[in-house]
Amino acid sequence: LAAPLAAQSLQIYSEFQRIDPYGRIVPVDRSEHPREILSPELARNAHAAFHVAVTLPGNTSYFLYAGSNPGNIIETRLYKEDFTRAGGQWFPDALTPLRPPYFGVIPDAAAGIPGQTTRCYLLDIWVPGDTPVQRVRVEVLMKIGIWYVAPMEVRIVEARVPPHSEQFAITHLPDIDERVDLPAMDCLASYLLGGA
Repeated sequence: LAAPLAAQSLQIYSEFQRIDPYGRIVPVDRSEHPREILSPELARNAHAAFHVAVTLPGNTSYFLYAGSNPGNIIETRLYKEDFTRAGGQWFPDALTPLRPPYFGVIPDAAAGIPGQTTRCYLLDIWVPGDTPVQRVRVEVLMKIGIWYVAPMEVRIVEARVPPHSEQFAITHLPDIDERVDLPAMDCLASYLLGGA
């Protein structure tokens, strides 16, 4: 019994760590000490994104759902990540919006990825600008006969993102095989050098 159970997992990762169709962080996004996502701080009037990886043995179907408690404070949405092959590696790239509840199977027959063990999703959390400072439980739930839960205690903080401004628009996104955190690092570097 222990061997099949070890192959089943539901994991939440940072938006800066893309997961391949075999359940590994893509090499370019790996860090020496990856962070476990347990209790992220989220600003108001902002989106936060997380990667969700479902790893199961072949020919396993499952049910997937994301929600929050209390349920009327923030909005959660799931997107299926479709893979693209570049430089001999698979990268999650395009997003397909999902309607809850979502049913899936490993491997994804439409993807055509040999030996696929993992399907990936993007969890988008929207925090409205008038949300009170508080804690909200966010869960991604997977059912394959029994329930698996990946919980987070989201901490809504005082910070509020100003309305969209072209001044802060990103004009260049990294190529698919470059580090996914490059735009964030460029923004931070600009700020540290005296920029907005």
